[in-house]
Amino acid sequence: MLRPGGVPPPDHAPSVRFFGRRVYVGASFILASIVALALGAASAAWRATGIPPGTARRWGRWWRGSFPATEVFAALSARLVPAVARARLPASLLERLPGPPEAQLTLLLALLAPLTTTSALDGARFVRGLA
Repeated sequence: MLRPGGVPPPDHAPSVRFFGRRVYVGASFILASIVALALGAASAAWRATGIPPGTARRWGRWWRGSFPATEVFAALSARLVPAVARARLPASLLERLPGPPEAQLTLLLALLAPLTTTSALDGARFVRGLA
């Protein structure tokens, strides 16, 4: 995909994700979303994480609105029984993944990669590896 003016996008590390107008480390996207959910207010999450309240609210809308409509979510949901609680995304999804918290976070980032970068063209291979 080309940026405005036909400029190709820069190469970024796999840990960098594009969720909105800014670039964030993928882990901060997940963890700040969980903190905002747990604290019940984007402003409280801002004090805890440094992520602006508007950004935290936008991410929450993505997790509970756009993300459940993706093929990635559909494939994951088909493999996770009982179903993931959509109102508690991303926390409910992270809790269902195998391993210690660090491994769960790494796996969730890998599962989200097809939604956020074109460098992971075969997104299905991430889902197939889910236990």
